[in-house]
Amino acid sequence: MFSLPLHLDVHDAFVHFHRIGRERIFHSTASFDSEAEATSRKEVGGAPSDLTCTLFISEGELFLAGRMDEEEKKQVIARSIRGIPDFPKRGILFWDITTLMLDVDAFRHCIDLFAQRYRPHGIHAVAGLEARGLMFGAPLAIALGCGFVPIRKPNKLPGETVGQAYDLEYGTDRVEMHVDAIQPGQNVLLVDDLIATGGTMAAGIRLLEHVGANVHECACVIELPELKGREKLQGKPLYVLIEKEGL
Repeated sequence: MFSLPLHLDVHDAFVHFHRIGRERIFHSTASFDSEAEATSRKEVGGAPSDLTCTLFISEGELFLAGRMDEEEKKQVIARSIRGIPDFPKRGILFWDITTLMLDVDAFRHCIDLFAQRYRPHGIHAVAGLEARGLMFGAPLAIALGCGFVPIRKPNKLPGETVGQAYDLEYGTDRVEMHVDAIQPGQNVLLVDDLIATGGTMAAGIRLLEHVGANVHECACVIELPELKGREKLQGKPLYVLIEKEGL
């Protein structure tokens, strides 16, 4: 909710709202159906969409409230992620989520959309895969009011661990968690930033099931669908916010 000077006219009010608001609106015009309701036509990244706003007066001040729908939030997320060609090697397009995390709105939208989906699901713990899954999993666990379990590479956790090996293109790797982090029968959400070939997430599923957890679902910010990673998830549902190209 934003407080505006009462002397602003309707157009100036919308421009002011879009300038100080958190929804990154770059162009707007306004039309009113009544004294209280307004529809702002906005252009985000060249794609027009509608934002419904409510205007009201309280104690001599004009207030304007607005919200973004799910698809608009996903557009903000998608625009915030930069692609870096030829990293970590030639021919690879790397999707860098550090720019997303610099954008407080995009980062918040990720957590909000995940939380909105999973609040009714009775999640007992969120498990995040190293490294970037830790960055999304921890705040999501707070939003869901449950514990967070880091799943890490070997020799990163101080206590007694249990692990799961998985195959790489040339060799193998391993993920580990503390042996007492999950209790048998707990409903666990497995989180990472991106799913490509699916090997790491599949290993996380096997590890959690080995200790008796029920892997309720897997969740990622980004999916590279051409790599068909979801086919390795042993039938577990996968929820993603956006898709990107990638080889």
